[in-house]
Amino acid sequence: MASKRSTKRSVNRPGKGSNLSVSPIREVRDIQAIMEYLEDRPRDYLLFVISVNSGIRTADLLRLKIGQIKGKKLKDIIRIMEVKTNKPNVIVVNNKILKALKMYFNAFQDLPDEYFVFRSQRGVNSPLLMSSVNRLVKEWVKHIGLDNDNYGCRSLRKSWGYHMRKQGIAIELIQARYNHSTPSITRRYIGITQDEVNGALMIDIG
Repeated sequence: MASKRSTKRSVNRPGKGSNLSVSPIREVRDIQAIMEYLEDRPRDYLLFVISVNSGIRTADLLRLKIGQIKGKKLKDIIRIMEVKTNKPNVIVVNNKILKALKMYFNAFQDLPDEYFVFRSQRGVNSPLLMSSVNRLVKEWVKHIGLDNDNYGCRSLRKSWGYHMRKQGIAIELIQARYNHSTPSITRRYIGITQDEVNGALMIDIG
């Protein structure tokens, strides 16, 4: 299990009425630590992994049903309809998502196709609420000692774009995935900091 870091007061729980924007999870090691923490919680593990590997809104993931993900293999497509835009979108099954799907179906076998994937305890077939996912994300980051910023369910979607950019994916492709109108909106959304810009300017050319 991942070791905890500092125990200083967390700002993952801003005061009532706070307008703080949530941040992406910027370090790969923190993403890996959360995955390790969730390995014995297959529902939450799948939610986290599919979020940070797809950039799909949490609201759209919470509408997923068993029939949409059952039997998926590497490179298969999971088709969704976005709540906010009412437009179709897709999730591509990569290696991480495939592992999470296998863990999920090992734990939850023979579920009806019409069941929600991310069910709550409020009923036999009720999806998690956004507020519940927010609480879960805050629990996850607190567990690994990640208390230097504000986090919530949107952090997972932002993390995908942030790490795609760090791996050299063109900002225009990330912009298209998010359906943003300009690259500058995407840069602000994924939380590219001035320190990172300054670091890039320290790279020698020529």
